[in-house]
Amino acid sequence: MRPRAGWPAAIAVVVAIALTALAGRSSFGVSAPSPGLGSPASTVATAVGLHSTQPRGEDLSPAADVPAPSADAPPSVARQLPDPRPAAAEPRGEAAIAVLDPALGAWLAAFGGRVGVRVVDLAGNVAYGFNDDRAYITASSVKVAILVAILRRLEAAHREPTTHELALMTAMIERSNNDAATALYRTIGGGAGLRAFGRAIGLDGLTPPRPDFAWYWTRITPRAMARLLELLDAGRLVNARHSALALSLMRHQIASQRWGPGDTAPDGARVSMKTGHIYGPDGLMVANASGIVTANGHRWIVSVYTMDDPTFAAGKRIVNRVCAAVAALLG
Repeated sequence: MRPRAGWPAAIAVVVAIALTALAGRSSFGVSAPSPGLGSPASTVATAVGLHSTQPRGEDLSPAADVPAPSADAPPSVARQLPDPRPAAAEPRGEAAIAVLDPALGAWLAAFGGRVGVRVVDLAGNVAYGFNDDRAYITASSVKVAILVAILRRLEAAHREPTTHELALMTAMIERSNNDAATALYRTIGGGAGLRAFGRAIGLDGLTPPRPDFAWYWTRITPRAMARLLELLDAGRLVNARHSALALSLMRHQIASQRWGPGDTAPDGARVSMKTGHIYGPDGLMVANASGIVTANGHRWIVSVYTMDDPTFAAGKRIVNRVCAAVAALLG
């Protein structure tokens, strides 16, 4: 039997419809997200659905804290992105932590490589270190880098964050919500995006995680974390509006997140900070806290990282003791 003349065209239409349907699905069986940073398709469920297991040991706020997506976007505001390669750090004195506090230096020495510290006296233009070029697992402290990377991305697009994006940033920093962090980490491009961010701002000592989805196993040196905070505080990473936003979020962490620089600062101090703790790949606890402290006319940055702690409480005690000693000397 001869085929009807219209069959080839009908078959082509069916094939085209099938291909169009397939193109709208991702390889994981969910709708492919829009590339837009704050698009409705960029939901938390889509962002975290591939790796729903939460890191053990990290402070978590309930998944319900993560806001539902919103399509509203404020009018674009053309703002100039700061120089992507900030100028080299101004010359400053470098010394061992024992020069600042001999007793603290002797106490830290007993921990060997388990503890790393960087203190920057912004008023005195002197930095003190102990294992400050050694890399440690970040846990939630990498959320500061994710936050700044998102803000730079927005500025490159000449727009402000949507209500949804701002809610994600707030949840990630103030409540240390991991679902929000995962969503924003995916938005910046995961480990590759984090690596590109470090290169763009000239930050040595930031190493993206393996496996890539495990942002909480990113590694950073105390020197690099202190430098990130210094550049942010100086307004050299994002514009003045976004610098103020980031520092404000870091000042308003919930009480359970404000140990270290927050708990040990003098009364009335202004502290922008981020903490983190998690079980590492070896099953041992890591804990850290970093912050910018302003008190009694003095300003300093302190970054303390620990590893191989038997418990979170043990790591927290180390961090608190270092931060308290620094505050007593510089505050």
